[in-house]
Amino acid sequence: MTQSLENENKKLKEALTQVLYQNEMLLGWVNGAVVTVDIKGIVLTANDIALNSLGYLAEELIGKQYHETFHHTLEDGSEYPWDFCPVFAAIEDGSSHHVTGDIFWKADGSSFMADYIVSPVRDENNVISGATLIFRNLTEHKSLQKQNVYMG
Repeated sequence: MTQSLENENKKLKEALTQVLYQNEMLLGWVNGAVVTVDIKGIVLTANDIALNSLGYLAEELIGKQYHETFHHTLEDGSEYPWDFCPVFAAIEDGSSHHVTGDIFWKADGSSFMADYIVSPVRDENNVISGATLIFRNLTEHKSLQKQNVYMG
């Protein structure tokens, strides 16, 4: 390999390391539940808020298919088809989607209402490589609102 290719390779590795570090920091500091998935819906990352809301440990959720794991069933008990899922839509159409009052399923089999935004993630060639899902557990949110009313 020529010296210029080695230098370019080194720069790319450093850039990737920096991006991964930035993503890790963002996931840790954002004030919401964040899950990232690849184009097949496989969970790549989940911050502590997401893990706590969903009732999973990181090693139980990372590597699992998001839709099959916590977005598989509608409130009425019927199957939630993957091709109607907003995460799939963001990956397919390349646009962000805002959803209110959807159902997510916890590790223990219980469910909760969630509001969320899902946005596609693009690689360095502007090709969609996955999606980022930021959600709020409405049950927890309403409980905190009630506590603040009584305390305030």
